[in-house]
Amino acid sequence: YSLNPDLTREDLVDIIEQTAQKVGSYTYSTTTGRPNGDWNNEMGYGLLNAEEAVALVRPDLLTTFSVPRGSAIPNGFRQFSYVHTLGCGGPNLSNVFNSVLNWWGGSSGLYQFTLETTDGVPRSYTNIPDYGTYSLHTSTPEIAITSSIGFTGLDGDYWVNLDGSNVVLV
Repeated sequence: YSLNPDLTREDLVDIIEQTAQKVGSYTYSTTTGRPNGDWNNEMGYGLLNAEEAVALVRPDLLTTFSVPRGSAIPNGFRQFSYVHTLGCGGPNLSNVFNSVLNWWGGSSGLYQFTLETTDGVPRSYTNIPDYGTYSLHTSTPEIAITSSIGFTGLDGDYWVNLDGSNVVLV
């Protein structure tokens, strides 16, 4: 599986070379035939920086899910059977079997944004507004979730959008 299936071998080589970190006291300089930055005859482009390289090839989630949205979240009751997370190190929500977003912007009311779990961890029923703040009625809808929610890695600030019939937090 690739984060970017359109990536060619040459693209990968360029990205690895461009994101390499220079090492200590070695001297790097522009070298003919080495187009991706300064070069050292012993260290090459430098130390591989995998995190930086992966960041360059992964799809831009802000663009993919059109956030910030540019308008308020439309009114409605939406129910979901699955919750998916993208990337590494995010929350494990595999025990969530039901999620509901019940939003009515005219009264700025987020009546329900819930996660129900199959095993009661961290609890059977979690209403996200009880664990943070939200502003879904603005032109840049967002929600802030605090660490007290109990789902490891879910705390943070998110832009909110709809992707078809799905709710997206980025």
